[in-house]
Amino acid sequence: MFTEEEDPDTYKQPTWFLLWDTSKEKEIKEVLYMLAEKPLELNEQLDYVAKIYYIMNKHKMKSGEELKGLKAFVEKEAKTGEPSFLPLIAKLALKLDLYFPDKKIPYVLPEKTYTIPRKAVSALLAGGFFGIYPPQDEALDRVHSFITYISSSEEIAQVKLKFYAHYFRSVSKEEPKGSIDITRTVCPKEVTEKDFFTKCTLPLTEIKIVRDIDMSDIPKTDIVDFANKFIGGGCMQFSTVQEEILFLVFPELFAARMINICMRPSEAIIIKGLQRFAVGKGYADTFDFDKPYEDELVKEIKDDKDCIDRSIIAIDAIYFFLLDEKGEQFMQECVDREIKKAIAGFQVGKKTIATGRWGCGAFKGCSQLKLLLQWIAISYCKRDAIFVNIKDETLNDADKVIKLFQEKPLNVLYNEILRVGKEYFKDGKGDIEGYNTFLFKNLLKD
Repeated sequence: MFTEEEDPDTYKQPTWFLLWDTSKEKEIKEVLYMLAEKPLELNEQLDYVAKIYYIMNKHKMKSGEELKGLKAFVEKEAKTGEPSFLPLIAKLALKLDLYFPDKKIPYVLPEKTYTIPRKAVSALLAGGFFGIYPPQDEALDRVHSFITYISSSEEIAQVKLKFYAHYFRSVSKEEPKGSIDITRTVCPKEVTEKDFFTKCTLPLTEIKIVRDIDMSDIPKTDIVDFANKFIGGGCMQFSTVQEEILFLVFPELFAARMINICMRPSEAIIIKGLQRFAVGKGYADTFDFDKPYEDELVKEIKDDKDCIDRSIIAIDAIYFFLLDEKGEQFMQECVDREIKKAIAGFQVGKKTIATGRWGCGAFKGCSQLKLLLQWIAISYCKRDAIFVNIKDETLNDADKVIKLFQEKPLNVLYNEILRVGKEYFKDGKGDIEGYNTFLFKNLLKD
């Protein structure tokens, strides 16, 4: 049976994210100053980057030759006449004390919002690039440096560096205006009551199915991040699936990753005010930088008090290890958990939500089920949605199912999901072959 225990170490709530190791701060700042202000050859710049990592003991490297990924990237750029972007990042990192004079920033607490000027976020990203942040609480098990791919010869490391090089050049050329709000939301208490959804008669709102487009390209929407419970997932590693791609085209998400612990089952993280900097192409192993993105929403921002009218909603789905004959994800406990998780994220705001196959793929969620559970959550929050179907044939009948239930209250859809699931997996002997297709087939049959 599904359980999601709140391990005390996993959910330990620290107070502050420390920006400097005071015993190494002076030496690191001296290196950053040399990198930022002195006319250095490219190999000298790489040596200084390596020295910072050596000081921080993040990596036992002694020269820029060991930064295989970064070395290959800047040398390739140099051949095209592009100046090195490393001095630009060093200048940004040296502004950390200007924006954070206390040398620390608070972790975001449940039902609280932390606001950061976007120009300060660029300094936080620069600090991460050089790996200057000291180890935080060990229980958090988080890496806040770029060491994995600046030291790797993997091709995906080059891809990620394209996005960050573009970002750092952009914010160095024109200082960002506006702020971002990072909010940690909690599911409303009423929906945690036993059998709440079996009785809830709120109407189902509008949900539209679209095919094979990027959610980030849909205008005037808030975008769902199919998040890891540790927001950001593999963004500092080699992964390039949905969440990690969002972290590349919206690089300011890095700040939310720094100051949030693991999401609890009833929590979501909402980040408002993000600028989109780039367009990607492909997915996973084929993902690459396509072109810069001109974000029209930035033009509406006048000063640091303003916030770009765009939010990313981070919600983590249950990870089902296998498709079992008992149909665990169709059981009421799992169904309720996923709806409550989505409600935690969808409850703030009024804009249309852009979402898709949340918790499917590697997490083995059923696409048909996840579509309907998100529809219930969206309807409870009185919002509309656009659901993106990327080449998933199991969703071919989605419009028929939506039409069938569109005029009915959400508890009718909820109760039908439970009924069909219970019948299909009767006596724990469901047909695995039809695991991802039986739901729509049986709902439409009746």
